[in-house]
Amino acid sequence: MSQRMHAPTRRLVLLVVGLAAVATIVGIGRGAVGAEEREPRIVNGQPAVDGQFPWQVGLFIDADLTPGGSGSICGGSLIEPNWVLTAAHCVVDSGTVAAPAQLTVFAGELDQLSAGDTGQQLGVTSVIVHPGYDASVSENNDIALLELSSAATLNSVVDTIALASGGALEAGGVTATVSGWGTTSSGGSTSPTLLYAPVDTWTNVDCNAPYGNQITANMLCAGGAPTNTTDSCQGDSGGPLAVEAQTYGWTLIGVVSFGNGCALPNVPGVYARVSQYVTWIQANTAGATLSITPNTAQVGGGGGGSGAYPVYVPIMRR
Repeated sequence: MSQRMHAPTRRLVLLVVGLAAVATIVGIGRGAVGAEEREPRIVNGQPAVDGQFPWQVGLFIDADLTPGGSGSICGGSLIEPNWVLTAAHCVVDSGTVAAPAQLTVFAGELDQLSAGDTGQQLGVTSVIVHPGYDASVSENNDIALLELSSAATLNSVVDTIALASGGALEAGGVTATVSGWGTTSSGGSTSPTLLYAPVDTWTNVDCNAPYGNQITANMLCAGGAPTNTTDSCQGDSGGPLAVEAQTYGWTLIGVVSFGNGCALPNVPGVYARVSQYVTWIQANTAGATLSITPNTAQVGGGGGGSGAYPVYVPIMRR
């Protein structure tokens, strides 16, 4: 199996050397769980437009958490003006949690290579990793919260996304959207532009077949079509898997976690299942005004948000 990893593409480095910065792939978070490394990225995606996925943020780590490490990139979702939800493996290396000063969040920008007028650069004041996350044991509970040092300013290109609480939105066979700046092929280069792609969800029973019964109730699988496969990949880790719900709008159902390779036929990507963590998120964001989509919601447009766009996104897997 291969573990999704972070492509070393620190924003400031990108401004100087562009895509050459992704020549080396640096692992952050869980150790390898098999002979190969799990790789996260968005494959066969389409470019997003301003305001299409206003909850998508880029997470830049100034340096790997080991001596001599290089910078890396992940994704995340703005769930409240002061809070970002991402993957634990983005901010943990060999049991060490990144210091807030190492992290920078960028919101409202599509292109990593240029600082747009609408973009916001946000610091991090605290990093909260799920207590059940242990990379040396499994990929379970791969989720973390980042408290921002100042609230994001909400506007047409920066906005929050609701959290799923279960039900039809995360059932098997639902077409969801994944987005990110990860590599567009396994071991390839990251995308300077935000990409998005459609991926169909699997039941956990079906997903356990290609993953040797490693899929827990805290995980959700999507992608892995027999042909014309789209998927997340290296650099997409921590990013959003979202579904548009009738009446309630766009809802976050998953966080990019891991996968065997990228965009392999009949092998889906694996995400942290957001509905399993709503109580934990609420407990750790006391005072925050979170939007929770009820588990009675049905899949379908009508809620506004980014609108119904075709989705093709490079996801950053570890």
